[in-house]
Amino acid sequence: MVGCCGTKTRAHPGTAAGRKECFNPQVKPAEFEQRFIATPERLSEAFDFIIVGAGSAGCVLANRLSADPSIKVLLLEAGGEAQKATMVADPRQCTGLNGSEVDWGFRSTPQPQLNNRAIDLERGKMLGGCSSMNYMMWVRGNQEDFNRWSTEFGCGDEWSFSGVLPSYASLESVMHGGPAGGRGERGEIKPTIVKNRLPEQDAFKVAACRKLGLSVNQDYNGLAGQEGVADVQFNTCGRSRADGFTAFVEPVLLRPNLTVASEAFTHRILFADRTRCCGVEVQCSGGQMVQVLARKEVIVCAGAIQSPQLLMLSGVGPAAELRKHKIPVVADVPAVGSHLQDHPFIAIPFRAPKHLASQFPVGSAPAGSMGLNSLAFWKSDEDKKRDVQRGCASGMDAETVSGGRFHPAIAVKLVLNQLEALCPTLRHGRYKNGKMKYGFLHGLAVKLGRAAGGLQATLEDATRSLYCLTIYNHPVSRGSVRLRSADPFAPPLIDLALFRDPSDFAAGIEILTKMRSLMASEPYRKYVGEMDHMPGIHSSALGKGVDAFWKADEKQLGAFIRATSGSTWHMSCTCRMGPQHASPTEAALDPRLRVKGVTGLRVADCSSMPTVCSGNTNATAMMIGDKCARFLLEEYGASRPKVATDLGAHAAASPRLGPAPHVPLGMLNFSGAKPPGFSSGLSDASTASPTSAGSRSPVSASPMHSPRGSPRASPMHSPQGSPRSPKHNRFG
Repeated sequence: MVGCCGTKTRAHPGTAAGRKECFNPQVKPAEFEQRFIATPERLSEAFDFIIVGAGSAGCVLANRLSADPSIKVLLLEAGGEAQKATMVADPRQCTGLNGSEVDWGFRSTPQPQLNNRAIDLERGKMLGGCSSMNYMMWVRGNQEDFNRWSTEFGCGDEWSFSGVLPSYASLESVMHGGPAGGRGERGEIKPTIVKNRLPEQDAFKVAACRKLGLSVNQDYNGLAGQEGVADVQFNTCGRSRADGFTAFVEPVLLRPNLTVASEAFTHRILFADRTRCCGVEVQCSGGQMVQVLARKEVIVCAGAIQSPQLLMLSGVGPAAELRKHKIPVVADVPAVGSHLQDHPFIAIPFRAPKHLASQFPVGSAPAGSMGLNSLAFWKSDEDKKRDVQRGCASGMDAETVSGGRFHPAIAVKLVLNQLEALCPTLRHGRYKNGKMKYGFLHGLAVKLGRAAGGLQATLEDATRSLYCLTIYNHPVSRGSVRLRSADPFAPPLIDLALFRDPSDFAAGIEILTKMRSLMASEPYRKYVGEMDHMPGIHSSALGKGVDAFWKADEKQLGAFIRATSGSTWHMSCTCRMGPQHASPTEAALDPRLRVKGVTGLRVADCSSMPTVCSGNTNATAMMIGDKCARFLLEEYGASRPKVATDLGAHAAASPRLGPAPHVPLGMLNFSGAKPPGFSSGLSDASTASPTSAGSRSPVSASPMHSPRGSPRASPMHSPQGSPRSPKHNRFG
């Protein structure tokens, strides 16, 4: 590709050039729309706020800020627009998006506690981010999570449950519950419960109540609390996905003060006067490098992997790590990239007996979900011990879900997984030059399925495929995100540290034991018909594994976890917030999400969490986006205006809040011109990157850093001291 000055630059993942090679044949280049493709002309003006990342938090933030017509907002997204692609729009097919053109395709470093397996990490590379490819479970988290953020982690009353409740309520439009139940009535997300009842889901609920000592919870997101057995709430609209972009940005595209730029890969954040953030450097879809100015602030919403990566590429992070890659240090903030938490899962796959096949016709996967219709929130004995030591409650650490009945489009994916299990070397063959080569193995899986007797048998097995899965919500283990090199295209080193702490593994054994007890209880037991060979558990003579599973001892269950557990893709806390006085080693952000050591820069996404919430993270990411918008509007002289859904309503006065207040612009006193000291932030880079040298537009700045060298960073973990009382936060 050729940049503005004729210099060749690499195509970033998600650009038009990248679409020519479609890794997943079911996400076709023609399904990408061209409405918001980034060009130098589109990015030539200055904006008040620049949002990097159009995921769950970024889309909410763009909606809320642009509701004031006096504020100019730019929403940047490295991926394309694929909302109308069949596999994106249809919730039942979301598993097929893993490793596709709309997935960043990250992998963790080998995990010692999981037999040195590298874990695939699904990250959305399109407008809507991960909300455009996740399982759409709408889970707020436990009330005690946020009370701990407020007290134990010193983030103040703004982050207590009562402090975050208005933001959660503003996102929702719930027919039942309403304000009295802590639910919203006028928001963009309409949490939905799948209507068609599945017999195995009802059986799961009965068994969970019996074996886990739970009762039915009518609304796990309500004020009554999270514990109990419930129907899953999804952020869907009818039978289609209600991702962040569709729900929050699409309805307000007529706002003249909102600019959306897709296929715009942000290389780094720009600083003036060393530590004052004043814009970003972006590569457009055509390869041109553009520097975009922010009159007020830049807000990074790129997720728990790429937010710390972008900060470190820009000189904000652990100084020693930055110097390894010859990146000039703007601010030494060791907490950037540290303290990573993730929810590991423990899954037990099985198939319903063949004599029940008539109950599982091909294509019976319920519309609007992945078959995850029922769940149970409960607390392990291991977590109860921690609460006693800590001196406060911490919510539910176990989230058990019953699911299955895969969509026919997923059947080939299952064949592929079986193929990789038989021949692990094929798994590594899917990667070449850092890119996932999906097409070859996909075609091979189809051919093998046909050779083995046709895909119909595979489809029938897929429909009968069920699973019982538990998400472990309270891991003690801490991982890290570190740069592989100074090259912005190089995927970072991601150490999940799953089950690294022995107490996490003890909790995992307890959870698996109770899951087995639940599955053995009627009426759920009758659906457990067949199991293939389970790693770590010796198969029975029949080869189906059911008897062996019932009889497996603790050692075998531990081996099963090591061989099969993985990530739920709920990575969090890598730019975590803490009290104002906390050191940059303990917290990267203050309670209002401002990055320590610099000005005009915030991070608002799952990386901002001080500790991961108890449940799926999508709703909490959206809450953080709304919370950030409230902070910005308060600090820049505006109260939060009513959310409008079209230009007419946007321009009209709000019946609740009156006319939208005016926000004074020009805090930095420049508009499109080079501000004082604009190029001084990273001017001492010794060598220029071939990805960007000589292709600056419209404002000249220092060249990018050399992408040479890739020393592997050692993992950084948060201090594992004794738990403190909530009266004294852990930052002192």
